[in-house]
Amino acid sequence: MTRPNVLICACPDLAIDGQKLADRLARLGVNAILTPPVCTPAGLQEWGPRLGEETQDWLVAACGPAQHQGLFSRLAGDNTLPVVDLLHQDDLESAVAAILMAREEKPAAPSPGGLPFSQDVLVVGGGVGGCQAALDLANAGIKVYLVESSLSIGGVMAQLDKTFPTLDCSICILGPKLVEAAAHPLIELLTYTEVTGISGQAGNFAVDVTVKPRYVDMSRCVGCGSCAEVCPVIVPSRWNLGLKSRKCIRIIFAQ
Repeated sequence: MTRPNVLICACPDLAIDGQKLADRLARLGVNAILTPPVCTPAGLQEWGPRLGEETQDWLVAACGPAQHQGLFSRLAGDNTLPVVDLLHQDDLESAVAAILMAREEKPAAPSPGGLPFSQDVLVVGGGVGGCQAALDLANAGIKVYLVESSLSIGGVMAQLDKTFPTLDCSICILGPKLVEAAAHPLIELLTYTEVTGISGQAGNFAVDVTVKPRYVDMSRCVGCGSCAEVCPVIVPSRWNLGLKSRKCIRIIFAQ
C-alpha cells in the first residue's frame, strides 16, 4: 500500500517549526510539503480542491480536527481526510513519531451517520474588516453571509477624513471594497440585521437573526435621494455625532 504524502500546515499557533519538521521527514524518506495555513484564504485556494479529490494520498499535519472540525469535514467532502494534531505536540521528535504512526494506520471508512456540516460562513460586522474578511473568503470559493446591524456596510471608517499612514481619503480605500462586496456573487448582504442567537458546534452552527424593517423597497430603490428631499421629518444626525440635523430618510453616507 502506498503511504500518504504529508502536508504540514504552517500554523502560527504550533510550537513546532514547520520547516524543520518537513526537513526531518524528508531525511526519513517521507514526501512532506510545508503550506501556508490551510484555514486561510491562500491555503484554501491552493489546497482545498486538491485535498477533496486526493484524500487518500495526503496526511494533513495541522492543529487538528478538534480545533477545526468543520474545515476538515469540508475539505474531505464525502471521504475521510486523515489529520495529525500538532497543536499538542511540544517537540520535534514527538511530532515526527505521531506522523509516522498515522501513515502506517489504515484509513477509516467515511461515517455515513456523522453530523451534517455547512460550508457557508457568517461574518458579523460589515466594517472594513468584515468586508475584507468576506471578500477573502468569497474569493476562495466560499459562500459568505455578511451581517451588519446598521443600514449599510462600511462601518466607522467611512466617517474618517484621512487614514494613517498614507493620508489617503477613507472612502477612496473603503468605497471599492463596498462595491466589490455588494456585487460579489458569493456574498449575501444582510444589513439592518442583528444576530440574536447562536447554537451548535464547529461546522454545524445554527444562527438566528432579526431583520429589522426599512419601510423601503430595496429592490426598487436606486439611491437617487428624491425621498430625502421631500421628507418632512428632521432629526439629529448620528453620523455627524449630533452636531447637525438630517432628514429621517437618507442615504447613510453621502459618498
